[in-house]
Amino acid sequence: MEYEVKYDEMIKWDAGTYLLVDMRDEMSVSYGMIPGAVNISSGELETGNAELPSDKKIVVYCMKGILSVDTAAQLREKGFEAYSLSDGYYSYLSYKMKEDMKRENERKEANPDSHVCKHIYYA
Repeated sequence: MEYEVKYDEMIKWDAGTYLLVDMRDEMSVSYGMIPGAVNISSGELETGNAELPSDKKIVVYCMKGILSVDTAAQLREKGFEAYSLSDGYYSYLSYKMKEDMKRENERKEANPDSHVCKHIYYA
């Protein structure tokens, strides 16, 4: 979709140029959200009751990036430069897992014996 953005692309943008909006419900948000995001319910976004900056890109996300596509389209119709985060919150989790695995592999390469269990036997 032309109005979707991938997480790894979005984080390259200057942080002051966009607002990241988590549109998931309270229960979902309680399990975690992307750092720097604000939680605004889908209802508030759809009715126009949410105060959104007109001078920034608006990036909305849900769990999988399905509902946020429609919300981004509605915001665009209202004049906002809005995007849906491709694959939603899952994209953030996937990105973080890949980064963690990369760091762990780099650590193992720097110290290849660090994962070897060494036993000491006493006679």
